[in-house]
Amino acid sequence: MPRTLPHRLSPGLALLLVLLALQLGACGGYAQRMASVHDRVDRADVSGALGTIDQLVGRAEDGRSPEKHDLPLLLLERGALLQAAGNHDAAVQDFTAADQMMEMLDLTPDGFSAAARYLFSDDLTLYRPPVYEKLMINLLAMSSFLHLGRTSSARVEARRARVLIEFFQSTEFADHPMIGAANYLIGVASEVAGDRSSALLFYRDAWRVAPAPGLAESLVRLSHGTPQARSAEVLEARQHLGLGPDDPPPAAREEIIVLGFSGLAPRRQAERFPVGVVYAWIATGDGVALTSEQQAQYNRIMADGLLTWVNYPILTRVENRVRGFDVSASGHSGALDHLADIESFALEEWDRQKGGIAAAAITRAITRVVAREAVRAGGRAAGVDDALFPGASWLIGAAVQGGMQAADRPDTRGWTTLPAHIHVGRIPVTPGEHTVRVQPRGASGAREFTVTVPEGGQRVIVLRTL
Repeated sequence: MPRTLPHRLSPGLALLLVLLALQLGACGGYAQRMASVHDRVDRADVSGALGTIDQLVGRAEDGRSPEKHDLPLLLLERGALLQAAGNHDAAVQDFTAADQMMEMLDLTPDGFSAAARYLFSDDLTLYRPPVYEKLMINLLAMSSFLHLGRTSSARVEARRARVLIEFFQSTEFADHPMIGAANYLIGVASEVAGDRSSALLFYRDAWRVAPAPGLAESLVRLSHGTPQARSAEVLEARQHLGLGPDDPPPAAREEIIVLGFSGLAPRRQAERFPVGVVYAWIATGDGVALTSEQQAQYNRIMADGLLTWVNYPILTRVENRVRGFDVSASGHSGALDHLADIESFALEEWDRQKGGIAAAAITRAITRVVAREAVRAGGRAAGVDDALFPGASWLIGAAVQGGMQAADRPDTRGWTTLPAHIHVGRIPVTPGEHTVRVQPRGASGAREFTVTVPEGGQRVIVLRTL
């Protein structure tokens, strides 16, 4: 009868370890849970997509795994779909609820180690958005509040967005068109709310990046009689309008401002890269580096040939059907101007974070190999090779690493219903009731809106297409 050592690992337990390790990689991720929603979105079936997302939100609110970790993200997904359905009241409820739950992902040199847990733990942690997604939460909520005529709530979202814009001021994205567009939209919210001084501040920041519809007129008109009237931005705006420094400003006018949000921003997916390639990307991060202990472990692992590839999260473009918008109202017709390319901004911002993401990927890969070695050593010490067969501890260690490698997927969660493009148009009208017709290019189904414009005032219309 075989002798059993006091601390020997039983064959059944050893087998269980193998099965558990293999099971780690068997669970689907966020993309799989959202597949039905994406299928309906791709077919422009907003109602069907909302029905499916409601079920996922319900599971999350009931605390059921894994959806409970996705709740803020699922609220964002539903909020964007509600916007597309024209239900702005419900959309802002989801946007603001999600915003209160979210903490931004920190990929700075001080934060990348902790970020490894969030980027490579898939469903095990509450979703943390990159800063461009956080910015868009506030801009989309602000737009819906403007559509509803709730200007005070729109200004609250504008202030939150401004804080996030300041994050980019110390980066190479300070003059990015998307940041100019964000300042422009905040300026619109301030102007519609009657806050002339704030509108002027944001419009000046927007002008430094690029002109936008109605921006020159608003800059000159709002600065009239203020010290800002002689600022470089206002003088440039006057020149743009063919006005001299002392010419009277354009007269105030009633107008309808149309904001169009179209397409879908890039989605995250996992891709396998050679470990050396990912390691080289760490150097692209400003101040990002492995600790001396991590570096020593990496060098040893590579020298022993224990690691060959790494899972890494990338962003991939989504084909967008809508190419723009045509609008008509009160005898005026034309196309909305393209204001911002969120798609390119997301890709560029993600690429800027490559060093921190790569460091997180390598850190997790090192952990995986170290865990495998610990299991092998523990198995040998517990007599697994004697209890099962020679090399059993090696097999269990390999299974554990393989299971961890499969389970250690990059977090593919991301705001998949985030728009890819922003369009804007400003239509001069007379006071009173007007019918506005907006036709997306590349998609069927024009939308009509009836709005009442007050004397000397403005009304904002928001249209979201998928």
